[in-house]
Amino acid sequence: MASVCAFCGARASRRCASCNSVSYCSGEHQKEHWNVHQQTCPKFKIIHGSNLGKGFVATRDLKACTIVLDEEPVAVGPSESPRLSCLTCGLADESSLRCTRCEWPVCSLKCENHPMHADNECQIFSSGKITSDPVFTWGYFAKLVMGIRVCLLKKNEPQMFQQVLELCSEFSLPNDETAGPIEICSHMRELLARVQGLNIASQELAKLFRIFQINCFSGLIEEEPTSCPAG
Repeated sequence: MASVCAFCGARASRRCASCNSVSYCSGEHQKEHWNVHQQTCPKFKIIHGSNLGKGFVATRDLKACTIVLDEEPVAVGPSESPRLSCLTCGLADESSLRCTRCEWPVCSLKCENHPMHADNECQIFSSGKITSDPVFTWGYFAKLVMGIRVCLLKKNEPQMFQQVLELCSEFSLPNDETAGPIEICSHMRELLARVQGLNIASQELAKLFRIFQINCFSGLIEEEPTSCPAG
């Protein structure tokens, strides 16, 4: 079936170079139609590089501060700063408040009962009376909590967990070590063994922490924390 011009309906022989899904009969009609087409034409494409893995590449020149993607994170973890912080909202723990169930840092009753905390690590920590041992840094525990939240996706949101495993990891880089942080992976397996119906392989844990190194980033604290898992 012959392509037709998105502007005038005539037979078309050229396509939009960015999305390759819309046709035009001439460059003039392509320009005329741009105000309409730019609303749906992707600003980026996903490429797979042999050296850097999967990533975004702009399909056209973009103005500074252009939003190219707006989506909820798969999971949100506490800050890895040296100071204790609330496991839900990430605010520095100035009040020394603790969750009444697991005794880990929270800044308020609201944060204690938020699903991000209450439905994830709180259940594991409270069932085993596991506390934040001062022998480890807070950054270590922040990684631990983030790991628990993502691993629980395997039981609660298996499709989303699989999507996380498909993210770019350092496994895809040449000459890369395949082991994750051994100590924290071992600690994670011990904690996750308490969750009935959840089986996380050592290789999966190691890969997750490598994925975190590339795909996690710090963000601004919102008044309402993003639930975990996010949609």
